[in-house]
Amino acid sequence: LNEFTVGPITSIGGGCFSDCPSLTSLILNHVTSIGTNAFYNCTGINNISLRALTICGDTTTNNNVFFGIKLGCNITVPVALQTANAGAPDGDLVYAQTSRNAIINYI
Repeated sequence: LNEFTVGPITSIGGGCFSDCPSLTSLILNHVTSIGTNAFYNCTGINNISLRALTICGDTTTNNNVFFGIKLGCNITVPVALQTANAGAPDGDLVYAQTSRNAIINYI
């Protein structure tokens, strides 16, 4: 899978884009929830835009949503996810930032 274009879907299931190393960018600005392992081992992904996201994985802890993404990937999410985990960022975003050097853009 190199490119993915879709209409206004609101949910992405667990493992949806798992092991897609050729995928480089996803703009999913209508998606409000993504499941566990959604971007697991997407080692080529540079940019993920999730501007409407409210649920990242099954819980606010790390659910491996961004496990193995490309180092330095840009992830755009709503500012509400910055305090979704009892005042701290969602655990998946913390993982992406600390383990994958992701750049988290809170909007």
